[in-house]
Amino acid sequence: MYLASVPLFEAVQAIDEAVLRAAVGSPAWAVPFFLVATTLGAGWGLVALLPLLARPATRRLTAWLVGAVAATSALTSLLKLVFQRPRPCDALGWCHAVGVASPGGFSLPSGHASGAFAFGVFVALRARPVHGALALAFAASSAWSRCVLGVHYPSDVLAGACLGAGVGAAFAWAERARARDDDAASPGGRAPHPEATPRDSLAQ
Repeated sequence: MYLASVPLFEAVQAIDEAVLRAAVGSPAWAVPFFLVATTLGAGWGLVALLPLLARPATRRLTAWLVGAVAATSALTSLLKLVFQRPRPCDALGWCHAVGVASPGGFSLPSGHASGAFAFGVFVALRARPVHGALALAFAASSAWSRCVLGVHYPSDVLAGACLGAGVGAAFAWAERARARDDDAASPGGRAPHPEATPRDSLAQ
């Protein structure tokens, strides 16, 4: 479904282009920061989770987190094929990719935004507040970097963020429910003290 054929898309496109004109390469001093954010948002940041997968105390919760990101990636790829929206740096004469080559492929939704927000929302719901705040700050930086670098429209980023947040929340709630069921089935049938539940395990 090519979005240019949808009447409502014309209004969205106009807003997208207006915001994107102000965002591409701006502010110039922050472009190196956004290049780092976009690199981490491409999935390299997940390398930091490998030690947590190796630890028995954090393995289960981390596996659910990786599952949330993987499911989000699959859904994002499917939706890109459905909407088939070209990237702004490939479709607009005035727009160019900043500091990176055009990734090619389709634009809606943003995979960086969806994956980063799946990660950020899951951590916000299942780890300590300070770690959740840092994860959400990372998600926002990674998502917005795609507009600063000219490779996504703002609506691509918004759609990706909503998708990722939804999947991240669903996986966090499912993991929590599973943990409670396991606690109830454990000898004695009593859950441990809240400070010892998996909510804190990512922060240990």
